[in-house]
Amino acid sequence: MAELTVSQLIKIIIGIFVVVVVVLGLYLFFRGYVIDFFKNLSGEESEEEKVNGAQLEQKSESEESLESEISLRFCGDCGAGLFNICDEEECFKISNELVPFGKRCQFKDGFFINKCITLG
Repeated sequence: MAELTVSQLIKIIIGIFVVVVVVLGLYLFFRGYVIDFFKNLSGEESEEEKVNGAQLEQKSESEESLESEISLRFCGDCGAGLFNICDEEECFKISNELVPFGKRCQFKDGFFINKCITLG
């Protein structure tokens, strides 16, 4: 029976460490997508989605078109450009512009990709 030498043990430990770092990195990069996927695994609407759906049905068509234009034009512009990364400060500035319309933007911090989403 062969015994493990110190150099073999070090290689095994480094290999395990690399695997853990890669798995952790993948989780952090895709965490928003993975968590959302498992939240709706049953396919049922949550109470929050039902309430939001009822509120959307009560709005007129002109309000809906104005809201969609505001959402696409403002919150979606955070990080627009080749070398521009969406950051919390930019999202906050965009949110201040939306206050007169009764909307706000919320900053979602990601590992590599940050988002600025529209709140009602």
